[in-house]
Amino acid sequence: MTTSADRIREFLHVIEEKITALKKSQNDSNIPLHHGRLVSQSSGRSIYQFSLENPYTLGDDIPGELEIGGNRYPCQTISCHIISEQNTGQKNDQNIDQKSGQCKGLHVALQGSLGHSIPVATLSMHPRHLWEMLHQKYINALSTPDQFAMSERVFQGASERLPALTAPTDTTDITNITDTINTTATTDADKAHALAHAVVAHAKQGRRILLVSRTHRSVDEAMETIVQHAEGKPLYQQGKLLRLGGLYPALGERFPLVLPEKIETQKTMLLIHKKRALQLELTAQKASLARYQKLFAYIEKQKSHQETVAHLQATIHDLVQSIDRAKAGLAAQQILIRERNRQMVDALNAGFFQRMFNKQNPDQLSEKIQIHQQTISEQEKVIAGFQQLRSFHQDQLDKAQAELTTCTDELKTLAATLGVDPDVALSVKEKKEQGIVVVDRAIQSLNQEIEAIRQHILDEAKLVATTMTNVVTDRLLEKSFFDVLIINEANRVPLPLIYWAASKATQAVTLVSDVSQWTDYRLCIPNKNRGDEIPPL
Repeated sequence: MTTSADRIREFLHVIEEKITALKKSQNDSNIPLHHGRLVSQSSGRSIYQFSLENPYTLGDDIPGELEIGGNRYPCQTISCHIISEQNTGQKNDQNIDQKSGQCKGLHVALQGSLGHSIPVATLSMHPRHLWEMLHQKYINALSTPDQFAMSERVFQGASERLPALTAPTDTTDITNITDTINTTATTDADKAHALAHAVVAHAKQGRRILLVSRTHRSVDEAMETIVQHAEGKPLYQQGKLLRLGGLYPALGERFPLVLPEKIETQKTMLLIHKKRALQLELTAQKASLARYQKLFAYIEKQKSHQETVAHLQATIHDLVQSIDRAKAGLAAQQILIRERNRQMVDALNAGFFQRMFNKQNPDQLSEKIQIHQQTISEQEKVIAGFQQLRSFHQDQLDKAQAELTTCTDELKTLAATLGVDPDVALSVKEKKEQGIVVVDRAIQSLNQEIEAIRQHILDEAKLVATTMTNVVTDRLLEKSFFDVLIINEANRVPLPLIYWAASKATQAVTLVSDVSQWTDYRLCIPNKNRGDEIPPL
């Protein structure tokens, strides 16, 4: 029997082949972007609207990197869009070329914020990044395969295709919806209505639902139909229906309570105000430090010169002492050699018995004199070497003192210009740096509180609608689980993504697709016992 670990290893093999193929195809592209402006912020994520220099054929929800001023930021494309002359100041009122289907404008999402406007940027599209991320998640999951219990139920065929039913005639009345809804829909609108009925039926039973689709457009279409049924009802009014991770311009205008940031604003307003105040304080303190950065640089430079001067002075002092000791040793040797020479004269003038009695041996005295002469010669060389080093270090000291004097004069001039006492500037710097650390920690603490509230909003939602890519990439969804997973356009979603998404469900998984394109998934699931292969992605 195929286990979760076996399935994951097979998926890892297929994903590796997919990544290799994407790398070989060199389908990454660098796209110049202009006139970027911030249009939305939610759950720590910012969405920017850009205009494109030339039309491109772009996919929806593709990972990539945004390069701005040499810095690179992970991002995702959201969707092509229409940029009005009012928004950009340019006549570019239709950004989807109707003939070629190419995109002339784009929304890009990234974590954090890069300000209210981005004049110029370069978008690097990396389709393989999604697969690389999924690959890493599956590697991490090998140690905890039990989390894929629901995925295994689906992939082992523990599902059924229920008989088609006729959609309720009164689609605006939630009370007409039965506990289980199955419809055969022939148009996109019918499919959206069928999906809406299924969602509301689950919600009536108190189940939490994760609705996933392949593109932002299909998510928005389904979400709009769902919210139309729930508008004015507690599910909508209490912010229990959330559209996560998209742009939703029209959807957000008609139904603002599906936007997580609207609910966040209500629940985190005080925290956000505190955070903004701290951010302003942090910016002010950093600006203050930046203003005096040149002064601090001169102080550090002066300190470096002072240390160099002190080191050279200490070195010269040690050399002087070494020279004095060497000269003292030389003087002692000279005294000894004079004494040996006197003893030699006495020995040469003395008779045989006097030499024996006084132990005056001319040969031994001659050897001792030679040793003293060699010692004196070596000592003189040592002294000469020390004196040469002292002269060298003295030159270095003179240069260092001159540089120190120049630096000190420039420091005094700069300090007078800024009205700061150099003697207390470093202590002020340390206090400001400590203040920055304190403020930064306070901001991080608020971020954690805001993140906890965002997670709570997500956990309390009865419906979360998003794209399949976000199921893999969104960090808040990593900690969230749902009673029911509904995958729209399931026939167009690769199996490894379905398997991962199914791990988010605890009770049921509903796969929705075009009947004409649908194949019973029990026929698609590989079984190693019968020698099946995983189909291509």
